[in-house]
Amino acid sequence: MDSPVKPENDDKEYIRLRMIIFWKMNCKKKHNNAMRHVMRYSVLLFLFMFALPAAGARADGMPIENGRFAGGPVTVLTVPAGELDALPSLGKLYLTDEQKEQLLEDAGVAPSFLWIFDLRKGENECTCNAANRGLRISEDQVEVPHEYLMSDEDVEKMLDSLEN
Repeated sequence: MDSPVKPENDDKEYIRLRMIIFWKMNCKKKHNNAMRHVMRYSVLLFLFMFALPAAGARADGMPIENGRFAGGPVTVLTVPAGELDALPSLGKLYLTDEQKEQLLEDAGVAPSFLWIFDLRKGENECTCNAANRGLRISEDQVEVPHEYLMSDEDVEKMLDSLEN
């Protein structure tokens, strides 16, 4: 675009015309590019606002499929009839020597007790600092995910570190 002819008697009009030409040649293009970037990144920000909380929600509980643990190897322990029914919700199941030996052989760790979650009732909570979980899968069976097994000493250390 050509430079406007300077009016002889109106310097303000000349300056205004020069500013318009400058804006059209330079700023308008930059403004459009900037707006394009703002729109692009605002769409991404909008998508992340919904994707990130959903990812956190999925990561909280144990991976359960069809009422069974789906996150790795497990050992299924048989418990005497009625013993699981006598436990309160999220109760402690003290293991027998035979059950400890089976866990030691299968998983390499044998705690003295398990916290029992009843998958038939949908009990499944956060796995942050989870240790020694048993998942009730029937009237007399508990599924023990190896991933959450720890020795009694390691559980004590973990609890001490959480208190400090």
